[in-house]
Amino acid sequence: DAESDLAQFFPPLLWVLRDFVVDLVADGKKLSQAEYMEKALEPRPLASRRADERNRVRSAIRTLFPKRACVTLVRPAADEEAVRHAVNLSTAELRPEFVEGLRTIERLLLHGAQRKRLFGAELTGAHLCALAAQYVGALNTEEFVE
Repeated sequence: DAESDLAQFFPPLLWVLRDFVVDLVADGKKLSQAEYMEKALEPRPLASRRADERNRVRSAIRTLFPKRACVTLVRPAADEEAVRHAVNLSTAELRPEFVEGLRTIERLLLHGAQRKRLFGAELTGAHLCALAAQYVGALNTEEFVE
């Protein structure tokens, strides 16, 4: 299937849920963040509105992103006014759970990401820039636009 063939070119997916307030529990069992994501990606009964379309999206995510992770972040601060200006808060002013979530994201991005490869060769930043320029050039051609 075409989606499975494309999956090798897709990066790992990091699903970040900010201001997360849902209890990670299903059927009375505590769920990990990864289990919560996998449960969210399960197909839903077709009786609900637009279920078929949404199930296709869930299936595409499962297929195209075989490597995926989920991180939940609580609200950055308890005070509503502080939340509005969270970008200006120091680490000490942020909720410890939020800071820990950010550290988890940092670890996943900096230490969990593999180097991009194309046809078996590692790509450098210069390679990626050149590849992106070629993609943009191809997308801007009249043949593609039509």
